[in-house]
Amino acid sequence: MNETRIYRPSIGYYLLYFYSYLYYHIFYRWVTINGRENIPHNTPIIFAANHQNALMDALAMLYARKGKVVFLARADIFKSKFVASLLHFLKIMPVYRMRDGYEALGQNEETFDNAANVLKHNTPIAMLPEGNHAGFKRLRPLKKGICRIAFMAEERSQFKLNLHIVPVGLDYSNYFNAGERLLINFGKPIRIADYLDLYRENQQRAISKLRDDIAKSLKPLMINIENEELYNTSAGIIELYYHEILADRKLRNSHRNRFAVQQKISAELNNLVNANPDVLNNISPVLAEYRKLLEKYNIRDWLVRKNNTSIMRLAAGIILTLLLLPFHIYGMVINYLPYHLPVMISRKVKDRVFHSSIHFAISMFLYLVYYLILITAFCLVADGLWLKIAFALSLPLTGMVAFYNYRNLLKIFGKIRYIRLSINDKNTFNKILGLRKNITDQINQLFKLNKTSST
Repeated sequence: MNETRIYRPSIGYYLLYFYSYLYYHIFYRWVTINGRENIPHNTPIIFAANHQNALMDALAMLYARKGKVVFLARADIFKSKFVASLLHFLKIMPVYRMRDGYEALGQNEETFDNAANVLKHNTPIAMLPEGNHAGFKRLRPLKKGICRIAFMAEERSQFKLNLHIVPVGLDYSNYFNAGERLLINFGKPIRIADYLDLYRENQQRAISKLRDDIAKSLKPLMINIENEELYNTSAGIIELYYHEILADRKLRNSHRNRFAVQQKISAELNNLVNANPDVLNNISPVLAEYRKLLEKYNIRDWLVRKNNTSIMRLAAGIILTLLLLPFHIYGMVINYLPYHLPVMISRKVKDRVFHSSIHFAISMFLYLVYYLILITAFCLVADGLWLKIAFALSLPLTGMVAFYNYRNLLKIFGKIRYIRLSINDKNTFNKILGLRKNITDQINQLFKLNKTSST
């Protein structure tokens, strides 16, 4: 590995960074960042984030920081020389694990030396200390690698590096689809020098203490559903109930407010379950039945929650959709290949958490090549500069109109199904309404009891 190249980006790297940064903020409809003031300036940094969404987690840290970042990734993906050179270009260094073989672990010395060199030059390193991704909102046990790298980097600098670890909490409104929301929380930095005395006394204790402190710092920055067995029930309660609190407190349904409320609900559920593991026994079957009925009739919880789908509002939505239909059809036809090909490829991957990463990576390059071909071909047959500019701008703009208008169409069809159910099958309709009220009443009672017991 050329260690000089790893922290000195080339022009090609900056061009790729700029393009991918723009595309990332198109891929996600909203990206909200909190706590940038917690990132220390003019001192070495290691970012440590929770790992729920494959490549998208690493990119979140890269683009939120707004500057070059060096990553560490498992060494087995570096086996191909071509892939290794590409990863080096992208500022990714290999880390060897026990499963790579005991002899391979010795090669980590080079990685640690390079990491220390990167940090000396004030280039941040980003790591995902859970080790692998999992598409659910819970912090899993952290690996010790990030701590070893931090201490070894300080050792190689005679403990004068002033290295800090900045915890990063990531929260996605949806792991799998484009057009969703991403929230990035930067926490208070952890100063490695504060562990120096303990490290000199007992290295393993210092490593374990630092790992535990990183975990403690990450949990307040994310939604952390602790009980794995009751995860689906807890996640369902959070998703269903946060609207009630937002409405009760008259809060805007922004990702920031939604995250704060969901985090509070999650914390209360954790306390309830820790005190009594059977506390959700009554609500679990009701929630399961409610979900089953929603899935059977293909309707969403927001329709049941609002329960005020009027014919007038539905008609207004249909009219707006019809007005956008010409742009929708144009955008859908002309963007069909670069949009659907990555979707088709990603669906062949069994691990669904990889889908958004594959979709993002393939579509980012495919759109660029595809648009360049179309624009070049159009310029060869069309006259007039403004006409050519209008065509070039129409490609992404109408593509986004098609995407979001399609989502609005899905909502309209959902409203139609909901209205039809309320007319044609009143018993089922009322049962669904009753189940949701039963769930919210039980949640209210649970939280009321929790407040009473804590006073």
